[in-house]
Amino acid sequence: MSKVFITGATGFIGSIVVDELLSHGYKILGLARSDKSAEQLTKKGVEVLKGDLENFDSIKEGVSKSDGVIHLGFIHDFSNMAHSYDIDFQVSQVIVDAIKGTSKFFIYTSGLGGFGSDIGVKTFENTEIDADSINPFFRTRFLTETFVAEAASKNQIRTIVLRLPHSVHDKGDSGFVPHLIQFAQKNGVSYYVGEGKGKWPAVHRYDAAVAFRLAVEKGQAGKSYHIVHEEGVETKKIAEAIGNKTGLKTESLGYDQLESKLGFLGYFLASNVEVSSEITQKELGWTPKQIGLLEDISRNY
Repeated sequence: MSKVFITGATGFIGSIVVDELLSHGYKILGLARSDKSAEQLTKKGVEVLKGDLENFDSIKEGVSKSDGVIHLGFIHDFSNMAHSYDIDFQVSQVIVDAIKGTSKFFIYTSGLGGFGSDIGVKTFENTEIDADSINPFFRTRFLTETFVAEAASKNQIRTIVLRLPHSVHDKGDSGFVPHLIQFAQKNGVSYYVGEGKGKWPAVHRYDAAVAFRLAVEKGQAGKSYHIVHEEGVETKKIAEAIGNKTGLKTESLGYDQLESKLGFLGYFLASNVEVSSEITQKELGWTPKQIGLLEDISRNY
C-alpha cells in the first residue's frame, strides 16, 4: 500500500486524516517539528520525519521517501500572515518541483474564506475565480492553489486542491467557533452582523478526513474539490447556537462595530460564502455522514 507524506499530521484535521489513512492500510510518514509531535505519531505507528515547514530539505526528504504528499501544515501566525502565506507558497513550490517526472501525487489544502458572494449565489468547484475578487487577506493562498492546480497540466503531474470551509468542526476545535464563543463571553453578547443572513460553509472533521482519503484514491489531476457538508449555515443561527450554549443573549451588530467587538472575525461574520460540493461528492464518491455545525455546537462546544 502507498506511503503518504503528511505535513500537519498532528493537527486538528491532520491527526484524523492520519487515522483514516492508517485504517485503510496506508503507511504514513509524518513531519514533526517537536518531540511531543513525534511521540504522538510514533504511538500511532507512524514513521516520523523531524523537520518543519521552513526547513525545505526536510520537505524534499519527505517527498523522496513517499508515494505522495498531503500538505496540511500551516504556520498560524496572525501577527505576520504575509510570512505564513509566503512559506506556504514556497513549500508548495518545493513539493511540485520534487514530484516532477514521477507518478507521485500532491494534495494541497486551501480554504474558502475569501470566496465571498451575494446571498443566494453559490460557488461551485469549477466556478472561474478572478484573483482580484478575492479578499486581499486570502489572495496569496488563492494564488498558491492556482499554482498547484496549473502545475498538473504544465508538468504532467497529479496535483489536487482541497478547499476547506470556514468551520471544520468537532470536539477539540480551536478554529473560528471557539473564538466566537470567547468573544461572546467577553462581550456578554453573542453577535451576528446586520440581519445575520450571511452564510458559513461547514464540515465535520471526520467527514473531511474521509474526503482526503478519497482524494488520494480518486482525485483528478488539476481539479479543485470542496470539502463541504453544509453549503451555508446562516450566521444568525450560529450566533443563536452560541447564545444557547453560553446562556448569553443574541444581538445584531452594526458594520461600524465589527473590529472593536469581534476583531479579525468580524470580516467572516460580515461576509457570505455559499459553496456547492456536488461535483466533489460525485467524483470522489464522498457522502458526509456526521452531524452538522449547529448540533455540534450544542453537543461539544
